[in-house]
Amino acid sequence: MRGVESALADGYDVNYGARSIKYEVERRVVNQLAAAHEKGIIGKGSTVQIFALFPENAEAPEIKLKVRKSGVKDFIEIEQSWPSIKNLTSIFD
Repeated sequence: MRGVESALADGYDVNYGARSIKYEVERRVVNQLAAAHEKGIIGKGSTVQIFALFPENAEAPEIKLKVRKSGVKDFIEIEQSWPSIKNLTSIFD
C-alpha cells in the first residue's frame, strides 16, 4: 500500500532536488491545511490525518485531510469545496 510520502515523492524532479519535494508538500498539503484553518475547520486542539488516494485512472494521487476537533470521537474528511464559513462546529457534533 502506498502512502502520502509516496504520493509526494512522485513530484520529485532531479533537476530541482529537495526543492521539488518542498513545493509538492506546500502545494498539496500546506495549502489544504491553511484553507481549512481559514474556514474554521481546524483549530486549537484539532487532530489532522493526511492520507493519499490512488485512483486507477487518475494522473496523480489525491492528498486528502481528515480532522477531529478536540473532544470529538470521529474524524471528518475535509472537502475542498466546503463553504468559507468560520463556524462549522455543527458538522462535528
